[in-house]
Parts: sequence; C-alpha cells; structure tokens
Amino acid sequence: MRKNNTSFKAKQRQSQWAIIFIVISFIIKFLKQLWPILLALTLGRGSGLEQYEIIAAGIGGLSMISSILSYFKFYFYISDQELIIEKGILKKVRLDLPFDRIQSVNFEQNFLHQILNVTSVEIESAGSEQKELKIDALKIPIAEKLREEILKRKEQISADTIALESTEIIDHATKHNILQLDIQKLLRVGLTQNHLKPIGLLFSLFGSLFAYGWTVDGLNPIEMYNYVRSVVSNANPFAYTPWSLLLIPFTVLYSLVTTVLKHYDLDFSRMGRRFHVVRGLFNKQQFSAMDKKIQIMSWSQNPLEKKLGFHNICFRQARSGDGKKNKQRFEIPGCSNEHVSSVKNAWLKKLSQEFRQVHTVSVHLFKHTLRYQLIFFGALIILMSFLTQWGWLSIIVIWAGSTIFLTWKKYTKTTYALNPDCLFIGGGMLGFKNSICPIYKIQNLALTQNYYQSKRNLATLKIYSAAGAMNIPYIEVDMAYHLMNRLIKQVEISQKSWI
Repeated sequence: MRKNNTSFKAKQRQSQWAIIFIVISFIIKFLKQLWPILLALTLGRGSGLEQYEIIAAGIGGLSMISSILSYFKFYFYISDQELIIEKGILKKVRLDLPFDRIQSVNFEQNFLHQILNVTSVEIESAGSEQKELKIDALKIPIAEKLREEILKRKEQISADTIALESTEIIDHATKHNILQLDIQKLLRVGLTQNHLKPIGLLFSLFGSLFAYGWTVDGLNPIEMYNYVRSVVSNANPFAYTPWSLLLIPFTVLYSLVTTVLKHYDLDFSRMGRRFHVVRGLFNKQQFSAMDKKIQIMSWSQNPLEKKLGFHNICFRQARSGDGKKNKQRFEIPGCSNEHVSSVKNAWLKKLSQEFRQVHTVSVHLFKHTLRYQLIFFGALIILMSFLTQWGWLSIIVIWAGSTIFLTWKKYTKTTYALNPDCLFIGGGMLGFKNSICPIYKIQNLALTQNYYQSKRNLATLKIYSAAGAMNIPYIEVDMAYHLMNRLIKQVEISQKSWI
C-alpha cells in the first residue's frame, strides 16, 4: 500500500492521529449513554468492585479496543466513477459513493485538530439521511488534494451529461473573495446580534435551580401556590430594575464572545459554481454550498444591523446529512447591500430578480392573532386589577402594547411577489427577512384553511422545496388557486433540474 498517493487510486488510511479522535468519540458516546448508571453506581456502592462492575468495565474495554482496531481496517480510495470506503473488523463493509451524488466536501478542525495540524473531512451526498462518510483526521495537504480530486472527477462526469460552466475545481485561481471579517468588523457584528438568547439561558438555569430546590424541600402544590401568590402580592416589579440593567453588559459580552469564536477570520468566497466559507477560532470550519444544492436564499436585517449597514445572508440547502447543522452553519453576517446583490447574481445568474408588483396579505392575519392576545392580556389585566397590583398592571399594559405593535409590524411586512423565474416572500417585525426561491426548485404545493380563514374566504399557500416550506398566509382563496396553478405550470415547462 502506497501512502500519500496523491491520485488516491491506491488504498489510503487516515492520519495516525485519527486514533486519538476515535478514542475521544468512543468515550463521549459511552458517557452520554451510561452516565446515569455510572453516577448511581458511584454514589451507591461501597468499597471494592462488584462482579457486574468488572463485567461492565471489561465490555467497555473491549469496545474501546474494537474502536481502535477499526482505524487499521478503514481505507478509502478513488476509482474512475466513485469514491470507495472499506471498513469493518468482523463484518466487512464497502461503500461506493458515485461522484455525481456527492454534494460537498467540508473540513472541520477543533482545537486538538489545529494543534496536530490535521482536519476531519465530511462528505455529504444527495438524498442521504445521514453523512455518508466522515474521516476523523487527515493531514491538511492530503485533505485538500482529496477534495480537489473529488470535485475534479465530479466535474468531468457532469460535463459528459450537461453543459456546465468551466470549473468546479476549488483552487486559488478561481477564487473570488466576497467578504472577509477582521476583528474590528467582527466586534461590530457582535453588537448587532440577538442579545435575548443569554437571558433565556439564565432564566432556564434559575428556573431549573428553583424547581430543584422545591423538589429537595418537598413542597407540595398548595404550598407552591401560596408561595407564588405571596411573591406576586408583595413584590415590587420596579425594585428589580437596577438588577435587570446589569443583564445588558452580560448579554452584550456573551454575543461578542460567541460571535468572535464562531466567525473568527471569516472568509466568504465564490469558487466555480459554489460558495465557500472558512471561519472559526477554536473550531475551524471549511464548508461549501453548491449552486444546485441551494434551494432558498434569505437576507435579513434587524434595527441594530440597519444602523451599521449590515445584512445576514442565509442559504437553505437540499437536506442531506445533518440538515439542521447545514441550515445553521451557512449564515453569513456582516454583509452589505452590494454583497447581497452580488451573491444573488452569482447564484441566480440569468434568472430574473425584478418583481413588478409586491402584494400584501389580508389584514385578518393581524386580526386573528389580535383576538388571542386581547383574551390573554385582558385576563392578566383583570387579575392584577383585582389584586390591586398597580406596578405589575403597568408592566402588563406595556407588554401588551408592545406585543400588539409587533404583531401589526409583522402583518405589514408579510408580502409576496412572483415573476416568470422566481418567487419572493418578505417578512419580519422591526427588521425584515426576505427570501427568494427559483420556481424550478419547487417540489410541491398545498392550500390549507383553518376555521377562521374558511369563514372569510381566505387560505394559506404552502410552497415546498427540498430545503423545507415557505408560506404565503391569509390570501384570498381565488388568488391562492391562481398562484398554485401558475407555479405548477411554470415548474412543468421548466427544463432545469432542482438539484
């Protein structure tokens, strides 16, 4: 067997450092599955080892040895048409992954990977419910060569069947930089992020500790009710204002730290027919989104981002492997209007992006939600008035007013538009979130009505793609059927494949 064979025709092994990551992965899985039992055994047993503990330790040791031996039985190599993986100790497994099914080749380096100068490689394929392949550790030059070779073979196969633009190969000659975030700009981006998330984490922590304390103290439901009532009756909500102000620097600091760690040294670029991202400090990632895999593009802006001229770009891709992870990781912050336009032009190419008329939805979208809000806040206001808790009453009134205002803003920003090539859906509250989807990528359509809508001759049109659904809510039934028939017709006459 020839090592470091850059053509990958001969069988290749992972880096020897892969053994470390295999062992770490085994330990993590072992602890996740058995930590309650291990904790009970640790707290409950006396001195010395019981027989069943020795047996369990032996099984765990054999499993770890088996995991280590799997390294020596894991091979990968390339044939003319596919990537081949062979693995297994007692049961031999061979995976044949055709190049035309491969969607992306992504790298990820945690802190230990970076110290050892290796990277994990994830290869995702179309129509897969899970990752087809993860190589735990490869030397970076070999990983880059493997990715280049796979994409080169994929391009050659695609060129035999359909006319494609010149290069699919990722190399520096075809790289076009779109956005790079230095530390200064990254800190500004961090200031515009969602600062409510850490508050939710704090409340979850305090709530868990509070519930745990009640469980330990053995309070019954009646005592719990009386305690809550006494808190509501005696507490002055405005007394907590100084403490709540202390949350502001904490939430801002949390957003800054998490943004820097996640997007450190972000490099967003265009390579051939794909977008490519490199980012991260302790967990460095490299991943791509192919044009044909992207189903929906969204761009959004909150009020803070508007002040600084920033947008977030998000790609929703055809689901393969860990769909949630793909959705979360392909979000690019800190983009300008020019970046949004250049990304749309690069992805959609000759497809029209102009929409002659943008339509609004029925005002009943606001009225229907308003009904439930008035019932909920009305009950709270009556309760606080009955208890003569004027401080809490004023807070509830402010809460109700702001919630109703945000509901109205959401209604006014819910829009849609259609041209011969693309569907546009707008949304948002204080900011906005706009999405665009090429019509040929639509896979299914459905018209739904709740009781409130049916009484008012309204419906919601659901548009399904391989990346999930988009909704046009509360439009007239006749318009919904018109849009559905028009979209179906345009999909049927299109000669393009959705992926």
